[in-house]
Amino acid sequence: MVRKDMRNMKTILLLIILTLCFNRPSFAQNPVSINCESGNPQTDQAYCWTFTGSSYVNTNIIAGNFSGLTGSLSNPASPSGVISPWIRFNGTGTVSWMMKLDGWAGVTSRNFLVLRESSTNPGVLDTLYTFAFSKDNCITLQNPQFNIAFSGVYRLYFYFYGNGGTTKGVFDNISIGGTYFTSPSGSCAALPILVDTDGDGVPDNQDAYPNDPLRAYNVSYVSNTLLFEDNWPRMGDFDLNDIVVDYRVTSVLGPADNVVDMTMTFTLRAIGGFFHNGFMMQLDGLSPSSVASVVNSKYTNASWVSLAANGTENGQKYANIVVFDDAYNVMQSAGGNFVNTVPGNPQVSPVKFSVVVHFTTGEGQTVGVSSFKLNPYLVLQQTRSTEVHLVDNIPSSLADTKVFGTADDNTNPAAGSYYRTKNNLPYAISVQGPSIPYMQELVDFTKGYPMIINWAQSNGTTNSDWYTSGNRNSAYLYSK
Repeated sequence: MVRKDMRNMKTILLLIILTLCFNRPSFAQNPVSINCESGNPQTDQAYCWTFTGSSYVNTNIIAGNFSGLTGSLSNPASPSGVISPWIRFNGTGTVSWMMKLDGWAGVTSRNFLVLRESSTNPGVLDTLYTFAFSKDNCITLQNPQFNIAFSGVYRLYFYFYGNGGTTKGVFDNISIGGTYFTSPSGSCAALPILVDTDGDGVPDNQDAYPNDPLRAYNVSYVSNTLLFEDNWPRMGDFDLNDIVVDYRVTSVLGPADNVVDMTMTFTLRAIGGFFHNGFMMQLDGLSPSSVASVVNSKYTNASWVSLAANGTENGQKYANIVVFDDAYNVMQSAGGNFVNTVPGNPQVSPVKFSVVVHFTTGEGQTVGVSSFKLNPYLVLQQTRSTEVHLVDNIPSSLADTKVFGTADDNTNPAAGSYYRTKNNLPYAISVQGPSIPYMQELVDFTKGYPMIINWAQSNGTTNSDWYTSGNRNSAYLYSK
């Protein structure tokens, strides 16, 4: 089963994560920190630290070879210091730093504070910490810290301010107990807070099932028209309208791209055969034990089929699902022995229904998106051992392989060739895309679609558009 490209929002999230991993500096972990040792504030500005009236100097050193130094703090309305990037806090950890003044000459007052700004309320600051310097302690190294008692996305302001004199503030080794939550390539904006209600690792805004930890995404696949000939191993009238059914598959994936549920929606359009055929779907490659349950199968207790408790067929190597066990129990004729294949007979509305397969989701039982292949087929005339599949699709475990190579059939299992006539024509066809018209009763398929001969005999290398409108002979197609 080939999954459509659906990385959409999930891909965007992955790109954000990769951008952070490869573009943020080593200090952008938990805790978020700077130590001024680059000697160049532009280095840290690139990672969204903001310096207001301050720079790095190799005088008035606190630790190492460089420290941060403010301008003269003579105007309390113009604080000076550094602002952190946006950081996500979870209510634990500490904030710590080193600071002092370079003197006290002519000073009236000198103060220090730590402010907080929320990403959800930008421009509004509240105070987390204050410290008043005095003449006695101004040049003494201070190493304050406080506990983090809040959660959310904030940036912190480390500011000196005061009146009088030319004294400056010195700072270094800022450490903030939180997770870097800034996009350096996005004008230093805060990353969005992604809520994950069910804790499955997929944010609610990308999760189709935000309250279900097992389910996350819906994925739809292209529609198909299936056309079957039920005279296998003989070609019969080769009108390929004995069962005509459209189907479309929608899967529900879990957070790890495992398939949790699969909904197969079928539309039975025509029954152009006398026989009461059954219709099955084999999941090639998938053990029956990987299926938890099957819901809404059109199973009417036909004697030819035996089901296990999980709804799959007994005696099979791979999971086999009964779509319907008798086509005429799904759609009845309104007159005559056929349904919607004889132009003169009354039209019957196509019947649409869905069969849902729930997969096991326990540990070690994950079903991946490529774990199986859909293999639709008919069980002919209520005879379980007689199956007809699409070209080169394998039979089920219950098929009678002794019929291979008899009558018009040219199946060669050793060569991986199944369900082809001696002229390389198919007994069943699947056409992707919108529904295509099918043949009137008893009219050879090659009259309505003459290019199928070239397509089949070239093994699909030529005339791949054999079914399109320009290649049809509408005079032989059923239309009502």
